[in-house]
Amino acid sequence: MLINGVKISNSKIFKSEKGNLYKYLDKKNITHSKFGETYFVEILKNKKKNWIKHKKNFCHLAAILGQVQIILVDERAKSKTIYKKNKFLLSKNNNKLLIIPPGVKFKISSKQKLSLMVNTINYPHRDSEVEKA
Repeated sequence: MLINGVKISNSKIFKSEKGNLYKYLDKKNITHSKFGETYFVEILKNKKKNWIKHKKNFCHLAAILGQVQIILVDERAKSKTIYKKNKFLLSKNNNKLLIIPPGVKFKISSKQKLSLMVNTINYPHRDSEVEKA
């Protein structure tokens, strides 16, 4: 069972002999009307990115290179989630979009020598908006 508010969806792949086009976000799966920023996260194997929790931002995550393992923990006091921990594997091959709501902490690691993940958030990054462990 997914953590309450977490969504994972298939994204479309447009196949081409000149190189495929991978859809990332569209109006159906964006969780906000405001755009904050998009950034790319490089993850090296055996170099885990520690826990992070956004207070206001939704995170829209997809792997664009390699394989990214994401572990989620729901620490929200008013959450209706029964099972508070989930694990996901994102890769270019499965072309999934993972949407993490504010208040759910997560950490990421690479299953390959190098992985690259894209993240779009609804407000520009501010250190005061993020809790790290």
